[in-house]
Amino acid sequence: MQTLTLKSYVGEDGILHLDIPIDLQNKSLEIVLVVQAVADTVPTTELSAQEMQEQSISQELDIASQQWLDAELTEPMPAYDWGSEGIPEGLPVQYVPGQGMMIVTEDEA
Repeated sequence: MQTLTLKSYVGEDGILHLDIPIDLQNKSLEIVLVVQAVADTVPTTELSAQEMQEQSISQELDIASQQWLDAELTEPMPAYDWGSEGIPEGLPVQYVPGQGMMIVTEDEA
């Protein structure tokens, strides 16, 4: 199952047009559509062909980005064996502007 979040605009004709590229072909799909009105961010006039194309490209990039983020690119890593002593306690650190994270020594504490 894939969840997509899209933003679109309904013109004066009251018809919602969706062009959604997906990685499936020749498959039957079950689609659940939830429509929720949001504050107008698009002028009340209809979008020009160029604006619609730019919006479509933006949605395609968003979908491609989400597919990339959701992809399982490697096998899950096994749990690290910390040995019989368990996870070490570590050292205290402090952020120093311009230098980054620094280990706090006893004389600085």
